[in-house]
Amino acid sequence: MTANTSTGWEFEVPLAAVGGAPAGSLVQMMAAYVNDDTSFTSDVLPQIAGQTAALGVDPNFTTIAGNQFFTYQVGQGVLASRAANAALPASAYPNPVAADSRVVYTVTVPNQAVSVEAYNTLGQRVATLLEATTQSAGQYSVGLSPLQGLAAGVYLVRVRAGKALTTQRVVVR
Repeated sequence: MTANTSTGWEFEVPLAAVGGAPAGSLVQMMAAYVNDDTSFTSDVLPQIAGQTAALGVDPNFTTIAGNQFFTYQVGQGVLASRAANAALPASAYPNPVAADSRVVYTVTVPNQAVSVEAYNTLGQRVATLLEATTQSAGQYSVGLSPLQGLAAGVYLVRVRAGKALTTQRVVVR
């Protein structure tokens, strides 16, 4: 999960976490959060029609009318996406990670603070490849060779430029 304070939250669910989920599989999800007082807020996905008050500490979701989940069909596009102006073109290659692997990205808005970090599938940051550095508009790249020292597996390389954000999946062997 990634916080994007200008547009909301981004959730990434590895297919392995839902049993492999081959293309065409249906995955049912619900998202909710609790306030500091541990009460569920009224902001849940899918939204509950007419719900404006917090749901309380221990809500019974089975008593709420309608489905309390939304369905995503694997391989049928993204569930939701940011506005086009927040897109950050990027790619990581070669993949699996080798000594010459790089993530290449394009900064579209000048003078943005750019950072590149790698996360494991538990969402833990395992490497900072580029500290927040102001960059003008243009194409840049950062080497991924520091990831070769990590345990074999799948990692997510997150590139953030100002409010724009993208995540690239890379494999370490």
